[in-house]
Amino acid sequence: MLGLLLLLGAAASRPDVLLITIDTLRADHVGAYGYAAAQTPTLDRLAREGVLLEEAVAQVPQTRPSHASLFTGRYPFEHGIRDNISAPLPSKIPTLATLLGRAGYETAAFIGAYPVARPSGLDQGFDTFDDPFSDPPHPTLSPKGKRVHTEPRSERRASEVVDHALAWLAKPRDKPFFLWVHLYDPHAPYEPPSPYRQRFARRPYDGEVAYADAQVSRLLAWLDRSRRRANTLVVATSDHGEGLGDHGESEHMLLVYDSTLRVPMLISWPGRLPAGARIAGQFRSVDLLPSLLELLALPAASTSGVSRAADLRSGARIPEGESYAESLYGSLHFGYAPLRALRGHGWKYIDAPRAELYRVADDAGETKNLLAAQGQVAGGMRARLRGYEAAVTRPTPSPDAPADAAEKLAALGYLGGGFFAGTPSGADPKDHLAEFEANERQMREGLRLYRAADLAGAVRVFSRLARGAATSFNVEYYLGRSLLETQRPAEAAAHLEKAAALAPTSAVAWAYLARAYMAQKQATGAIQAVDRGLRALPDNPGLLSLRGRILLEQGDAAAARATLENARVLDPMAPGVHVDLANLYRGAGDLARARAEAEEALRLEPGSADAHVALGLVLGALGREPDAATEFRAALRAQPDHADALFYLGSVELRAGRRAAAVPLFERLLRKAPRYPGAEASLALARGAATPATVATTARRDGVALRLIRVRDRSRAEAALRRAAAGEDFAALALELSEDPSAAHGGDLALVRAADLAEPLRSAASALAPGAVS
Repeated sequence: MLGLLLLLGAAASRPDVLLITIDTLRADHVGAYGYAAAQTPTLDRLAREGVLLEEAVAQVPQTRPSHASLFTGRYPFEHGIRDNISAPLPSKIPTLATLLGRAGYETAAFIGAYPVARPSGLDQGFDTFDDPFSDPPHPTLSPKGKRVHTEPRSERRASEVVDHALAWLAKPRDKPFFLWVHLYDPHAPYEPPSPYRQRFARRPYDGEVAYADAQVSRLLAWLDRSRRRANTLVVATSDHGEGLGDHGESEHMLLVYDSTLRVPMLISWPGRLPAGARIAGQFRSVDLLPSLLELLALPAASTSGVSRAADLRSGARIPEGESYAESLYGSLHFGYAPLRALRGHGWKYIDAPRAELYRVADDAGETKNLLAAQGQVAGGMRARLRGYEAAVTRPTPSPDAPADAAEKLAALGYLGGGFFAGTPSGADPKDHLAEFEANERQMREGLRLYRAADLAGAVRVFSRLARGAATSFNVEYYLGRSLLETQRPAEAAAHLEKAAALAPTSAVAWAYLARAYMAQKQATGAIQAVDRGLRALPDNPGLLSLRGRILLEQGDAAAARATLENARVLDPMAPGVHVDLANLYRGAGDLARARAEAEEALRLEPGSADAHVALGLVLGALGREPDAATEFRAALRAQPDHADALFYLGSVELRAGRRAAAVPLFERLLRKAPRYPGAEASLALARGAATPATVATTARRDGVALRLIRVRDRSRAEAALRRAAAGEDFAALALELSEDPSAAHGGDLALVRAADLAEPLRSAASALAPGAVS
């Protein structure tokens, strides 16, 4: 017991730790680093109250691998994260969070973008990991041409991240905390919110930096108010910088100049670290973990970094050392040569087909390549780089890459996606920089047009990119989607085939490919596409659900049921699977189970329009049309242009005799989905413009013109049937006998589709000849 009490006491006496990583932040765009135009008062405050590392450098100019180095103290070739689409960090590698958790800290992380979400493996060791980007994808398919798969959420504003972090901080606790807050806002495209948009109209990158700084101030304000500031070790840094046109690079990832590798590093601990100290000498991202462990008096961990705690305490210059950096982005995604760099003793050597050497101590902008004049220096650094050669081989795509990784990274505007599948050119990336930059700009423009529903414009931009030399999942994927939504499924299928081949673990690529085949009435091709996806992603619940839906549409209810129930077992938390099962059970006449599945879908996702529609259809089948209408209206509140909700609510209004209410619903539907089955005929009925002959003709194509008498028991049904067979008017009988809401209108259900009817009504209606009664 005594040992336990001592351990708890030691943990309680340790300081809180706040780590803030501001993505894509160049050191020389922070006021404390000498940028006069900056508006970064919070970061400048940390510099005044703590230590500023003058020469902090990252190991890789890419978000996921750089954060992995920060958290593990290891180089990319050691922790295995070489790219934003890499497999997760291996669980055997300790991280800052796992080490502090073992030391008694309560740990939490609040994430600003997908690259460091749960699939990165950086959630290891966190008790709380606030990440809205990692829900498993549930691919959907619609034969009606509507956009059924919404854009994945890949990033969020800093204000939302900090809101969630502050809510967590406000909770009572009896342990010290380690809190990581990741802000993504300085990342391209630079779109700061008001008032920063107006204030920095000509310098939007600086506007995003100023906005991120203002959000950091909210965290420090909480520490001040709660009187925890004096006992909180605060670190503010970045994963990489931004090109901003230096060396022709607008953003980052491709090249390894200091514009994308130099980052701010501010460490503040009042009373423990010297206030206002500016420490010279190279401090690497891999040095952060061992330095923090020593500052916190915790056992050292095995890393490639070196603890600089003594220098941080004294303010002395950091001893000379070397820093390794790499960029495999061009190699992995475009077949270019990999880039590696060694930086130390005032020099920097870049190993490339056209190698470069800079005296960064005197030439911070890396403007004078001294390779020819300083061959001996270059040769020595090249030789030392050979120590890393064996580890810097070209990785192959990992089967463990998340099913939605390629799509979520595509949504952030990256040109690359999936892995390069051709014969690598081995070209120097800087020789293709102009082409790469132009393609990146076009990729962002294509995404902007697609999101604005300018599909013709999106097709033009993506088609131009697809004709280029670079092969990109992102281009093929969004071109395929754009073509599909413009009713060009055959062309879409060709590009989606390429996308799926480039990123075989992208479940949504396979789903859209299946949809392209279904749009061509090629059910076999659709099933084959899903099955190919399942070979890459065995037991993926989204693809299994999609397979079940296709089978159901093809009339194979038994196989569909088995497939969907298997998907539910694999992922009982997927709302879409429950929606599909609700529709299947309703079609089979098992309304109790159908209702249970629809309600479970709504429990899991209260705002799901599809789940509201599914529940509405079940309620309608139970004869509760007013309740069904309530669900359809809820679906439209969640998704105002949901085609099914518009159709079914319009049909309810039509059956209830409220034609004036039905007309605008069918009009909205036809604007959204001009080919929606039954929509034109239903609108004609609502307007009173359809004749029985018109309805009958349309019914044969799109559905069934149906009247219904619903009674409580079989004897009453048989009596009604005898009277109708004897020639009595069906509408009059319905008015007299039916307990269905349609009774007031002679049992008229207007135009319905047989597939939407529950059994046994569906089979009975499908078997009836025009004018017959069953």
